[in-house]
Amino acid sequence: MNKHNMENIKDSYFVFKTLAQTNIQELFQYHSRKYYTFDITKLHKHENNTYLPIDLKDWTSFEDVLKVLYRLTNPSSGRPGFSITTMIKGYDLSQQQHFVFIGQFINGKHTVLGYYEDGVEMYYDKRNEVLYLSGDVKPEAYQKIGRM
Repeated sequence: MNKHNMENIKDSYFVFKTLAQTNIQELFQYHSRKYYTFDITKLHKHENNTYLPIDLKDWTSFEDVLKVLYRLTNPSSGRPGFSITTMIKGYDLSQQQHFVFIGQFINGKHTVLGYYEDGVEMYYDKRNEVLYLSGDVKPEAYQKIGRM
């Protein structure tokens, strides 16, 4: 696996599978207050989802964004029974491709996986706070997750 840097992104946002903005605010503040100052006025509703734009000027790095996604999607991260299905979608200018990140369990461990639209898989190593390109190509994974 090769280390990967995603500092040149645009049109990126958290996607919450709920319209309950108060729940998003509580959950986000609980898990991200160290990394990001949450502002409920930045939330936008569309159909059955709520969106929070990601502006890297408001974050230390994209790895902090992934760290927050990890915490938001990990049901054992402090607030039992209180989680919202969340993903990150956006566009990487360096790769000239759309991407998506989700929290997922692999072999019983929670992790964050991402996919470019060509199917190249990315893996966030929480322990070392590093994003890797795995080398695996799974075009069906991006298609499946991108439609969620």
